[in-house]
Amino acid sequence: MIRTQFKTIYPFEISGNQLRMLQSDIEAIEAKDIFAPEKSTTTSIGGFNKNYSENPQSNHEVNNSPQSPTSNLAKIGSLNIQRTDLDKVQEKLKTIKKWTVNTFKNTKQNVLEHLGKVDKTIDVETEGQIEALKELHRRYSSLLSIATTFQNHFTALNKAKKDFAEGFYQVGLKETDLTNECNDSHEVLKTISHNGELFEKEINKFIDAMETLCDKTIQDTFITIQMYATTRLEYDVVRCELAELKDSNKSTSASIEEAEEKVKEYKNKYDGMISDVKTKMSLLKENRLKVMRYHMIAFQEAFRAYSKSNMVTLNCHTNVTSSQSFLEH
Repeated sequence: MIRTQFKTIYPFEISGNQLRMLQSDIEAIEAKDIFAPEKSTTTSIGGFNKNYSENPQSNHEVNNSPQSPTSNLAKIGSLNIQRTDLDKVQEKLKTIKKWTVNTFKNTKQNVLEHLGKVDKTIDVETEGQIEALKELHRRYSSLLSIATTFQNHFTALNKAKKDFAEGFYQVGLKETDLTNECNDSHEVLKTISHNGELFEKEINKFIDAMETLCDKTIQDTFITIQMYATTRLEYDVVRCELAELKDSNKSTSASIEEAEEKVKEYKNKYDGMISDVKTKMSLLKENRLKVMRYHMIAFQEAFRAYSKSNMVTLNCHTNVTSSQSFLEH
């Protein structure tokens, strides 16, 4: 396996002797604590002091053969690892361990709650407000979807009116007997399509406001609600742990007291999140009503102006023929 790896990384061939030396280097490094400083011994030879490293690989003279791919690995043991760096790594490992344990406990608690094996803490008023907000969000999302569909159809219809107007104009250029009628139809459709463009802008403003409300404002409140749900789950975890300690014969008074303090701590966090959720939902309601009232009034006025402009345009271009054709009898 080692031969294959180094043949892949290094294009030159490695002889059997070099491969055995390489294997011995790797085994020596693996058996050594690479984070410990390299020690050396001093002996006196003929009145001269000479240092010998404990690493046998460093005591022999390097031959003139191509440098071993792992010659630099022997120097790893002499790296000066700062204590602060090791402390940082240790703290990160502790954080990861704590997160893993808490995640496992929360997941277990969630599963047991769904199976109905443990009781779930429920704040009736808060949970009712959350469910009402979820239902309201579904209805607003449905309205947004309908408004987007209406916008797409209205844009396509307005484009068809422009094409229709252009078609009347082109016919009027060749059909001289119907030039006036074609021009009237052209002007009517052109004006109506222009009014439609103005109405489209108000539709876009309404949709933008709805998207901001559904995808940002309400979602921001849902993030707070999710934090509330997580805090509630953590509180139930420590509450169930306390109940298990009290039921156990092996638990000590010190462990029970510690668990009770932990329950109080998480209960305070849970109560604080309930307060945060209620505040966030109150601010959301105030902002939602203000924004939606403004944009709905603007939409109604725009639709009213669009319809009124179309009626004026139609009344101005109405022509009554003096006689009826045989098709009208």
